[in-house]
Amino acid sequence: QPPARKLSKIDLIHQMYYKDEKFVETTCPEIVTDQPCYDDYDPALEAPPLDVLRLHEFQEVVSVENSSGSNFLDFLGSDEGRPKHIIFFVHGFMGGPQDLRCFHSFLKLRFPHVLCHYSKENFKKTDSSFEDMGRRLAAEVVQVVERLMPVGGQNGCGSSESGVAEEHWKDAHGLRISFVGHSIGNIIIRAALATPEMRCLTKFLWTFLSVSGPHTGFLGVNAVQRAALVFLTKIRKVRSICELSMCDEKDPKDSFLYKLSKKPTFAHFKYVLLLGSKQDGYVPPGSATMTKLVKVHKDGRLHEELVDNFIGEVSNSEALSASGRGTHAYRYVVDFKNLKTHGVFQRVIGRAAHVELLCSPTYIPMFTWCLLDPDMFALPERISINV
Repeated sequence: QPPARKLSKIDLIHQMYYKDEKFVETTCPEIVTDQPCYDDYDPALEAPPLDVLRLHEFQEVVSVENSSGSNFLDFLGSDEGRPKHIIFFVHGFMGGPQDLRCFHSFLKLRFPHVLCHYSKENFKKTDSSFEDMGRRLAAEVVQVVERLMPVGGQNGCGSSESGVAEEHWKDAHGLRISFVGHSIGNIIIRAALATPEMRCLTKFLWTFLSVSGPHTGFLGVNAVQRAALVFLTKIRKVRSICELSMCDEKDPKDSFLYKLSKKPTFAHFKYVLLLGSKQDGYVPPGSATMTKLVKVHKDGRLHEELVDNFIGEVSNSEALSASGRGTHAYRYVVDFKNLKTHGVFQRVIGRAAHVELLCSPTYIPMFTWCLLDPDMFALPERISINV
């Protein structure tokens, strides 16, 4: 095994607090992160006024359903339409394709060159196993990429012939693929990356933005959520929730989530951004940001092992990734102070913050405008398209 390198990519010393002065201190969310300020950071740089933003101002550019005919080929041939950096948005449990439209809009404002695609293959299918959902997402990603950069010919990434797909995609320069997921959508992304269909695209992966992803399961949820988990796992027998609860196998170390933590999924990305909230009752911040607990009890030992697997993967990312580059991993914890945009019951059970992470008009522009390094969604150096 290759020797582990120092954890210089996970900087737990620098901490930065950013607060938008336009909002009163009692209601403004606060973002605490271990990401150091990048060189081009300018505190005077602000997002556009919120009243000029339209959630549907930026239409989805990459759409499989509308990607046929001469109009799409004309789009590909133009300088504006050349595929450079594709972002796939993956919704969570019982969610919809446009749940992440607010992130889509602000990312498009900050990085107007990116192409965006809402994943639709798992819509109304999030109660199935993560292996099935991962395969569906992988097939969707391959289909979209082949439409944009059809260098694979008839074989494509899904070719059963050994080495054919990798050879066809060897010279596909100018492509970067990023993912933005919410809730269990992040586990679906990781499951897709573990499939053979995605093997030929792993070297193009760039940024993984995980919004409230239950990477270590549901350890730390409140009593109401524990009762809901019992209902979903014991009575409804929802496969995806059983796998996240690590009760799909008798031995938790044989469960899907534990085995997934042993596979190199984070290591393929150059940037891994883990975002959670203190008030989120659905996905505790320790699970969303892969952070070790202060007080460890017997149920927390598995959590500790999953976090250790994540740290070990990031530490050896240069050896594990298909591109041979290291991974920069950062954690962000959003503190919604005096959250009053949802009902009392929604705040008590923790759903308010879980949803607010998707649509907050305060922290999302703060996050996208002031905390994202320009390189996280930057253009690739070379473009080469064969149509």
